[in-house]
Amino acid sequence: MIDKDNVRWWEKEPLLMYEQNMATLPGISSGNDWQVHTDPKLEVDHIKSSNALQTHGLGFIDGHLTNRVCYFNSNKFKRIGRDYLGAYLEKSILAGYKTIVYFNTHAIKPDFGAEHPEWRQIRYDGSTIDDLYGIETTFCVNSSWRDWVRDVCLDLCKYPINGIFFDGPCIYPKACYCPNCRKLYMEQYGTQMPEKEPGNPELRKLAFFQADSMRRFMEYCNKAIKEIRPDVALYGNSGKRDEPYYVVGRNNRILMKDEDILLAEGGFVGGSLTTQPYWRQGSNAKYYHTQAAGKPVMVANSPAHSPWRSYYISEPELRLANVQPVIHGAGVWFSCFHWFKDQPAARALAKDYQYFSDNRDYYFITKSLAKVAIVWPEDSINYYSKPSVYHGDFTQGGQKGDKVGDIKEEFNGFYDALLKAHIPCDIIDEESVRSEDISKYELLILPNVGCTGAEFDERLRDYVANGGNVISSFETSMCDENGTRNTQPSLSDLFGIKMLRTPLKPYPHFYFFRQAEHSTFEDISIDRLPAPLISTEVEAVDAEVISYYSKKFKGWDGSEIVPSEYPAITVNHYGKGKAVYMAGVFGDLFWNYKQSDIRKILRNLFCMLSKRDIVVENMEHSVEMTYRQSNNGSMEMIHMINFSGGISRPFEKIIPNENIVLHIKTNRERARALVSGIELPVQIEKDGLTIKCPKLDLFETIVLT
Repeated sequence: MIDKDNVRWWEKEPLLMYEQNMATLPGISSGNDWQVHTDPKLEVDHIKSSNALQTHGLGFIDGHLTNRVCYFNSNKFKRIGRDYLGAYLEKSILAGYKTIVYFNTHAIKPDFGAEHPEWRQIRYDGSTIDDLYGIETTFCVNSSWRDWVRDVCLDLCKYPINGIFFDGPCIYPKACYCPNCRKLYMEQYGTQMPEKEPGNPELRKLAFFQADSMRRFMEYCNKAIKEIRPDVALYGNSGKRDEPYYVVGRNNRILMKDEDILLAEGGFVGGSLTTQPYWRQGSNAKYYHTQAAGKPVMVANSPAHSPWRSYYISEPELRLANVQPVIHGAGVWFSCFHWFKDQPAARALAKDYQYFSDNRDYYFITKSLAKVAIVWPEDSINYYSKPSVYHGDFTQGGQKGDKVGDIKEEFNGFYDALLKAHIPCDIIDEESVRSEDISKYELLILPNVGCTGAEFDERLRDYVANGGNVISSFETSMCDENGTRNTQPSLSDLFGIKMLRTPLKPYPHFYFFRQAEHSTFEDISIDRLPAPLISTEVEAVDAEVISYYSKKFKGWDGSEIVPSEYPAITVNHYGKGKAVYMAGVFGDLFWNYKQSDIRKILRNLFCMLSKRDIVVENMEHSVEMTYRQSNNGSMEMIHMINFSGGISRPFEKIIPNENIVLHIKTNRERARALVSGIELPVQIEKDGLTIKCPKLDLFETIVLT
């Protein structure tokens, strides 16, 4: 049964996956035994038309788990409706794509739960989780349920499948406190399990225990699978970037020790798109690479504009969602209902899949050449302790407990400014700083990385002392890795400042001042600039002050706006490097107000602290640029993604960007526009090339050789 040519196939080919949901076809709905009377050719033909290389097969185990029935040969279920899996594989293998079996491990139907109360997850108060999706329960990974799951996987491995996907598992909010979990926790830590609530000083320990419990569940199943079928991949539904991992136990750094692929729902959209980043899927791909321990990454994209599952977003939005992960070296998963295959958007996506499959060497198994990295504060979204707001001397409005230092918006603002400056960048986390090579970066950006800790701090000091540069904002390092607040930022010596008050909500009419001769204010003519609405008051100890805040005032007369003694932006020389500190939520300010002068200030700081390998002309701010290299070093790729879709979202069309000029520091001599299929004229200069790209539609890849 082992396909020796395809052992670890997931590391050798692009992950371009299409999941066909057969529900809503005439005569077909979940739970009505449609597999008994349906010709698998119908499903196979749908998938084949997408040009996908793999699929998640939804029709073999009921979507929400029950042991009532299955559609393959297994004695772990009460009834076999039909061996639909066997009939399906006879046709799908000939169609030329791989099949990964979908196996829901997070939502359990009530009848199955009632048969095994000893498997169910228990909340801290002793109640059973029985209200998932209104009526469903969930099982614990530390119970003997794992034996049942393992045995089902082994039955599946008797078929020529290519993988198994666990949709889950999860350890849900306020859970699990079943006897198995309590016993294991006591054995490991010698104490009772703490309550799973934010702010609990024991929360980090509990979060790591629960993530490791899920890892052991995956290890248990994967080891059994690999013993008989090393050509079968096993992976689960991993944690999303903006999901605190303590909530459901999905800490990707821990889980990826025993999974073959990191797949996460980084492309599901819902609500109003006008406030959401259009670069979300690409940023998630970058971040998942950081957490995947070198294993393949896949971003899961849903076409649905939630909450309407059967109404899809526009074709430009769908294409942008699918293109972004691939351009950043990841795979993409896409799921839809049967009717979508007849839509124009389906044909466009199929064409993109075929393009990426045909040109796989330029997109897969490539590495980033970015010299800048921004830290997504993973620990901070789990443990960051935010105090009540101080209100300024003339404060107006606001109460104790106001929103302060929104981590997501602070990150979004800095990241958006990087993209608008056309600076290729990676996204890393705190663990990257603690234990991985950060010397390859000239600049690290820390957008309110509130929780750091001694190991992080020492590595960052060494990095700057040896010539690296840092930009940090607001309450960076005000807490340790567990969320315990310090009286001073633990990196205050690196920043060269002393914290006086934080966080502060001054009177809304609050400014900082341009220092005309400083490069931070290049291309800016306004003397008084809008300050963040949440700030800190610091004293410059060793740092040079780049700009001061204004004094707080009540009146409306512009003549009253004068500098205070409190710095807004400082820079500290530390060894061979520099550390810029921004005393407020400057990322949040740019994200929410999009003021061009704030964008320019951030751009100028980025350029001051990192040399640019690519300088562009005539490129719109809404174009993202990334710089990658083939794994063998034989070629470099400049990817451009065009988000110029007008002022409304969902985008209805993409506006081409014409006559882009790129000045590139490289020793390459030839350039080809891969999507357009044309050789580009190059001008060879002393330190590189100048290239003109005549037209950018939705995306383009310039290959340098």
